Amino acid sequence: MSAASRATSVPLSPIATPMFAVRIGRQIFDNLKKALGYLIGVHIPIVGITFFPIIFDWPIIVLSAIHIVFMEMVIDPTCTIVFERESAESDLMKRKPRETKEPLLDRELFINSLIQGAVSLVSVVSSYWIMELYLKGDSSPKVVNTATFVTLVFSNLFLILANRSLHESMWSRMRIPNPVIRYVFAGTIGVLILSMYLPGMNAMFRFVPLNFLQFSAAILVAFIGVLFYDMTKVLVSKLLRS
Repeated sequence: MSAASRATSVPLSPIATPMFAVRIGRQIFDNLKKALGYLIGVHIPIVGITFFPIIFDWPIIVLSAIHIVFMEMVIDPTCTIVFERESAESDLMKRKPRETKEPLLDRELFINSLIQGAVSLVSVVSSYWIMELYLKGDSSPKVVNTATFVTLVFSNLFLILANRSLHESMWSRMRIPNPVIRYVFAGTIGVLILSMYLPGMNAMFRFVPLNFLQFSAAILVAFIGVLFYDMTKVLVSKLLRS
């Protein structure tokens, strides 16, 4: 076999193929949009629950510096690790080529970010008043503070699942594994539980142990809010793309 024949018979590396390069480029751009949408969305409830009690003179202030640091320790690894490892969506190569001047934060992403942030804020505020009016019982105001923070944390965790796709429901994306998510969930929930139930650490966070009803209600409120956003996200995507 001649040298020319041997050269033509050697398969090209996938990196050298234009379609592979286009796919990788689209995947990186898509994951950057997911991270940006999540970043905007999760900060809206943090800002809201920080300022609402001050502006409207609510009886309990939820967030202090240590709580915000805790939230940022969840948000930063999520943006840099989780979405970077996210697999390409099924319709990635079926989409029309984007305009070269198309911004990273386009109209669809901006609207979805505002919706998820607003829904998450409503969930956190709802948890605040549910605990304040119904489930606090004879306990101290720290119960309201703790339960509201639990809702905020779980709302952010559930938003990770919802932001795995800008166009598909989070249920459809669960079939596609992303092993980093389980570590983020396990680490975040582990530290959250320690901050409530470990003596000394709960004093630092100004938390108290929640009973089963209080803890479950806080998580349920967060899940309902993100579930509503997930359904809204698919509808908004269809409307904006039609």
